[in-house]
Amino acid sequence: MTRVPRILIVDDDPSILEVLYARLTASDFLVEKAGDAEAAARILKEKPVDLLVSDMKMPKKSGMELFAEIRQHLPDLPVIFLTAYGTIPDAVDAIRHGAVDYISKPFDGRELIRKINAVLAARKIDDESEPLGDGSYYWGNSPGMRHLKDMVAKVAATPVNVLILGESGVGKERIAGLIHKKSLRADHPYVVVDCGSTPAGILESELFGHIKGAFTHAVKDKQGLIQAAHTGTLFLDEIG
Repeated sequence: MTRVPRILIVDDDPSILEVLYARLTASDFLVEKAGDAEAAARILKEKPVDLLVSDMKMPKKSGMELFAEIRQHLPDLPVIFLTAYGTIPDAVDAIRHGAVDYISKPFDGRELIRKINAVLAARKIDDESEPLGDGSYYWGNSPGMRHLKDMVAKVAATPVNVLILGESGVGKERIAGLIHKKSLRADHPYVVVDCGSTPAGILESELFGHIKGAFTHAVKDKQGLIQAAHTGTLFLDEIG
């Protein structure tokens, strides 16, 4: 039987805690509540937790301070921050320090559930026997590969643009495909564009499309690949 994920929610506002608790339990999660960072730390010592949802601005100790502490003992625990101070610098700083996502108050409960499900789905990548890409390769257990797995899991759970760097033949397209597979966009198009072998003049037409008669050989309207990948993932290969 599949184990039910346990989520720890931390907020100094009791009404927010109750709303979160009701929303998450209705989605069949096990939920632990904490009114401050100290209570959250105690729960983390006593019970296994699969994901932490924490307010960022709290008295005594902030969510970021709590996050810094638990990273020392539970470095793989994913964290989603809630904040009423929804500025881009705060969001970027939280993710830079290792948070998997960020949502502003007042939050949409359905959006929060989607984010949580995406994070928990991405964490399944930690299974050592999981095939990479189409199944012909497997994750190794070296520090470098473990770091790569962690990065894939983190970015798959967020709607961010990703730059994948590496020598030719190391598997960049496989990583891109795995990120798509583990994301909320997995059921939507995954479009690969080989920018390196496509002439510049043709590449523009391929990406943006054209209408009939736009140039000599444009005999009919053509949808661009960017539009074709809408709601899914567009992988631009060999952009360098």
